[in-house]
Amino acid sequence: MAKKSSEKARDRRLLGAVDSVLAPSLPAIPPAPLLKEAWSIVVAGNIDPRQHHPLWYQQIGCLSEEECKAAMAKPLAITPPFATFDTGTLLVVAQEDRWHIQTSDPNSRARLIEITDTVFKKLWEAPVIAFGINCRLFSKTRAMNVTPILTKKLLGAGLGLPLDASADTKIVWSAPTTDYTSTASIGTMPIAQDHVLITYDRHHPIPRSPELKYFDLGEFVAKFAMRAWDDARAFLSGVVDEINRSAELNHGV
Repeated sequence: MAKKSSEKARDRRLLGAVDSVLAPSLPAIPPAPLLKEAWSIVVAGNIDPRQHHPLWYQQIGCLSEEECKAAMAKPLAITPPFATFDTGTLLVVAQEDRWHIQTSDPNSRARLIEITDTVFKKLWEAPVIAFGINCRLFSKTRAMNVTPILTKKLLGAGLGLPLDASADTKIVWSAPTTDYTSTASIGTMPIAQDHVLITYDRHHPIPRSPELKYFDLGEFVAKFAMRAWDDARAFLSGVVDEINRSAELNHGV
């Protein structure tokens, strides 16, 4: 049977919502508003998106009444494949294999940790296999255009890359430890050519146990989250310092 126009419109809205929460360059973080930094916590496991309604978050003390009303006033998607809502300060997305919460307000980072703790204490029976501490940060540099500086540095690494004046450069750095793996992508911003942008992901697998038992996810997240975000800022500062040195040697170019 052919779909009615209202059903087609609904499907388009749902597809649009899916597109808006997937970022091809860093799947864990939906696209942040332009020129806004973003911080997020991701939990991978067996998630039931139908539970993740703003009213439930208000009921368990994670949202105020005003925040819940703000989320309900915006486009809301609560379906078996995924759920998403936005309070204006906090964005929550639940999919069948992951849950994440994001903010573009640096003063709300502690709330991300607190909400993650509360949600997964309530959902203590949900199997969790990993969590991630992510962010997207940027900084202005002294270079008029960061792209040719990054490209020149990569071409000078002796990798046999072809010279191309139009080449763009994205550098991915990864470092594993016994507790986590940090991955950073260094790139540029077309709308602000004098800025450098990084996406930083710290992936924490949950240690496997031979027996099924409860563990405190909130304790793990609280232990590592702020440290990861601080490390990301320090990583960005190091990149900016090097670009500034190169810009000074080349008179800002």
